[in-house]
Amino acid sequence: MDIFTTDNCTTGYNYAGETLATVDHDGFTFTLSLEADHDHGAPWDEECGHGPVTDWATRDKLPGELILNDDGRSKQFYDFAEACRIARRDDWGYMPYRIDIAPDESQREAYTACGGHAHAIDKRTGETVFSAYDPGNFNRAISDVYAQHRATYPSARAYAAAAARADFDNFKAWCDDEWSYVGAIVTVKRNGIELATASLWGIESTAGDYFCEVGNELAEQALEEARAAIEALVE
Repeated sequence: MDIFTTDNCTTGYNYAGETLATVDHDGFTFTLSLEADHDHGAPWDEECGHGPVTDWATRDKLPGELILNDDGRSKQFYDFAEACRIARRDDWGYMPYRIDIAPDESQREAYTACGGHAHAIDKRTGETVFSAYDPGNFNRAISDVYAQHRATYPSARAYAAAAARADFDNFKAWCDDEWSYVGAIVTVKRNGIELATASLWGIESTAGDYFCEVGNELAEQALEEARAAIEALVE
């Protein structure tokens, strides 16, 4: 059930408290909004596969470290040298572009298993930087796009360093309030009366088009509850 689409939903760099879309569908009004996820911790505490971050400390940075956070009295440091080592050891994937997928039209309903195109899109210009096609499984097309990007680096060490830097930049942006964790909430109303809500929390506010995907899943849950509520009232 595609109630929320990129045509009717505001996605990109979104913020807590923002309403992304309000859509009328089949006699119901669906609203997709975001709220701050105050229970979610720092990304380095909640997520796996990243470089080490220190506790707050009143010292200067050590060789190989980057200053991640500074409150004027103490600092948190990102161990960039260790992050590079981890990135090489664990073969971190790194892509500075947005990945778009286009499944085969004839198998669109089952596109998770079928083939299709994968495109790496420059977020600023909207231009396609890399693309690949696999007739059997679009995941292989995505892997091919990642491989094309990896091949632009002169060595595995250079690629790992770029992946570690991207990890640091993402953490730094969170520290600087450039993005946050939010909850996506879908509310269902009929004739102005709220009947049901459904939500998913712990989403990065920069998730973009992913909010449409989540919103549609939540809309199905909320619609089921709304119809049950109506049946209960009729009885």
